[in-house]
Amino acid sequence: MNLKHQLKWENLPFFLLLLLSFYPLMKPALASIGAILFLSTTIIIFRAEARLKFERIGIKSFATNCLFYVLLIISVFYSENLHVGFKALQSSVLIFFFPIAVFYFLPNITNRFIDYFSYGFILSNLIILFYFYNLFVEALTIDRFAHLTEKSFWEQLEKLNLYPYEFVLSKAEKHLTIQYESHKVYLALHFFVTILLAVRLLLKVNRVLIFRIILSLLILVFIAATIYTQSITTVFCLILFIIGFPLAFLRSKIKKIVYCTILLVTGALVLSSGILKTYENKNTTSIIKLFTSINGDLEEEVVDKRIYIYRCAVNLIKKNSFLGYGVGDVQQNLNNCYNENNYKVAEYKSIGSDINSHNYYLNLWLSAGLFCILTFLYLLYHNIKVSILQRNFIYTSFLLFFAISLMTENILVRMSGVFLFTIFNSLFYSSSNLNVKKKV
Repeated sequence: MNLKHQLKWENLPFFLLLLLSFYPLMKPALASIGAILFLSTTIIIFRAEARLKFERIGIKSFATNCLFYVLLIISVFYSENLHVGFKALQSSVLIFFFPIAVFYFLPNITNRFIDYFSYGFILSNLIILFYFYNLFVEALTIDRFAHLTEKSFWEQLEKLNLYPYEFVLSKAEKHLTIQYESHKVYLALHFFVTILLAVRLLLKVNRVLIFRIILSLLILVFIAATIYTQSITTVFCLILFIIGFPLAFLRSKIKKIVYCTILLVTGALVLSSGILKTYENKNTTSIIKLFTSINGDLEEEVVDKRIYIYRCAVNLIKKNSFLGYGVGDVQQNLNNCYNENNYKVAEYKSIGSDINSHNYYLNLWLSAGLFCILTFLYLLYHNIKVSILQRNFIYTSFLLFFAISLMTENILVRMSGVFLFTIFNSLFYSSSNLNVKKKV
């Protein structure tokens, strides 16, 4: 094979990886096929370089990012229900294979490649944002406001903001067919990461003015979209990012004071304008109920269902904290606890439903025990340390965002969350860790 053809083949894995930046637009089966093609071509084409890369970076990168998942796989074999165990891990196998391909086979990931990947991801989520906007306008036209599709953009926004995200989504589900992931948590996750990537591109010093303006507008649009989803944990992380990230770059005390003043004034205007009035609903007030229930009695009329879920999870951990129950038996043990205690943990007051732990840390501990949760916590600690050493604060923000989000949702058991975390964690880690390996 001549050099020209060899170079073309070596570009194929990068092209397939770039296509994966559009995975939010893909059906799960298509995204899975794309991931398989990327992994297989990377391993085949760059197999000769794997040994050299392994000798250079060692096993630590793999162990740090994948050991917790190896322990999850092992836990399948001491689950009573092997079938459920393997099925539970089916949607998350990328956590194991993707870092191997990126760390040990694929040539070094450059910042420029991450730029291109960011463009694709931002464009994908922009298309999804437009899709849901049009879908929701059409749903409200059918269910609430005739001829809304013929109204101006601002009139449509006004009507959309009369109702919470989940209410409008329910009307879309009733009258229309939804093509993309619509769960508010995962939609907000993707919008938040889009904001991070847009900020990363904005901070590059060589960007022309028009490009900076476009990126700034996109950031504002996705901030508004994230807030509209009412995914409380993501909105909380967004507020932390808006407050903390700029302050890390502003050196002058005067600039920090000015920025904080702008934030306070903007926040006051937003709160007084009534834009956020739809936040007064059962889903957001349940957060208040959760905190007020922690130290109080579990009274049916005031308690949030997560108190029941977390109480069952913690009690189960106390009974088997070292090895856990095996990933195949976790849900059944939770269901048994719900039934035994007559806990109502789902909508419509159903008892003993298949409601997971809604906390990935608890899920890991329940599944594979103490060592599994410790290895995952080390993953977060080590990678945050790498990102700080490299001054890659977008990567730091990404990791902190996931560390917080995993407290309220089992994000890494669902394909949408797995793709989001695994791809970006692997790309950022690869581009950062190879440069600071000797320091860590």
